[in-house]
Amino acid sequence: MIIPLRISRRLHANPTLEGILAVLRLMPAASRTGTALLALGVLVSALLPLALTVAAGTLVGAIPAATGRGVWSPEGQAALALLAGVTGLTVASRVLGPIIGTLAAMLGREVDRLVQRRIMAAVNRPVGIAHLEDPATIDLIEHAQQTGAGGRRPSVAVSSLATLLPSWLQALGSAFLLIRFHWWLALTWIIFWPVVLYYLQREFLRVGEARYLSTADLRRANYFRDLALGSPRRQ
Repeated sequence: MIIPLRISRRLHANPTLEGILAVLRLMPAASRTGTALLALGVLVSALLPLALTVAAGTLVGAIPAATGRGVWSPEGQAALALLAGVTGLTVASRVLGPIIGTLAAMLGREVDRLVQRRIMAAVNRPVGIAHLEDPATIDLIEHAQQTGAGGRRPSVAVSSLATLLPSWLQALGSAFLLIRFHWWLALTWIIFWPVVLYYLQREFLRVGEARYLSTADLRRANYFRDLALGSPRRQ
């Protein structure tokens, strides 16, 4: 079997990118409508904080003129309009969060069903049961069974992407905002933000890789545990 070796190489090459692309390919296959709605929600949720930052900064800059010339002056009316805009953007960002969470949960369940159907089809496709006695195939089946154990379902990845993608888009948008002040601030942010993200994810990826590569050992240990603890008692 060349699948474990291929997956292992991908894990060593770029596990984060491979995982993201795998989930993104599953999402439209599970539900095109759900994927489109979630993508729209993610885009809006990424733009709202940036728009709120710009509006709040503009409001702060408009307060001195509004205070000096009065509330009913054009400057005061502009400040009130900005205040209303900041309030609306704040409320929208609060409301959009639960909506995106609901969309991600619904799409995640569809992805779980799609993965389960593919796993069952892959196991039942070969004729006979000879492939079920191959240790490499058994390792793959064990790994597939662990996908739904302990909450490690593909739906968790969908919900995580719905949370992470807005932050990544916001990071790029923040760089464009920083360009208006100094170009080197935007360049510094673009360079160091991926570095910080890499170190935050590296340990988590090492744990996942170690668990996958030790599937055979874990399967054998579970066998001996079940043999010792699950045998019927003698009368």
